[in-house]
Amino acid sequence: MAANPSCPLRRGPAHREGNLDFSWAGKPLATDPYTGNRYAFAGGNPIWWVRTLGRPVGSCCREEAKGMAVLFETWSPTYERRTVSVQEAVQAYRELPVNTSAAFSWNDCEEECLIVGVEPEFSTVTMGRDRSFWNLRISEDDEPVEIRLGADDHMWPRGCVLPRDMGLELLLKVDEFDSLFHEYSWAEG
Repeated sequence: MAANPSCPLRRGPAHREGNLDFSWAGKPLATDPYTGNRYAFAGGNPIWWVRTLGRPVGSCCREEAKGMAVLFETWSPTYERRTVSVQEAVQAYRELPVNTSAAFSWNDCEEECLIVGVEPEFSTVTMGRDRSFWNLRISEDDEPVEIRLGADDHMWPRGCVLPRDMGLELLLKVDEFDSLFHEYSWAEG
């Protein structure tokens, strides 16, 4: 199977001494804010752009995603993952033990997705839209602070570290994906 030539990330030389070099106008590509994996939305397969289930990245559209399942991951203390409906994800979020780290990933397509990270004291929300990642913010404070998401430490803008229940608020509105971008304040991530 050949690589997906229509993928917007396929720019310039793809291979250099075993490394991948994908960039837009010299800007580094964004990474999945929860795992730090820049290939997360290619199913971890940036070469062939095919998810492990065999469906090409970007082959789903919003119409297919309505009511689509959510990838639900937890770290308590071991890693577990399962696929649940949006309604089950909302219920799981509400019942999440305080000491559990979790991530909810909706519509894991090429461009439009919503990732909610939940930690004991806070949450983070990241939207994939218009070929960029956007972090939900509650203030203009861009000072980087170190946070732990799942099993990894990250530097995150202070204004994008949200109250724990705010992620649930957005997960409840995920069927109105387009309106989320205009209803809330976002910082390009």
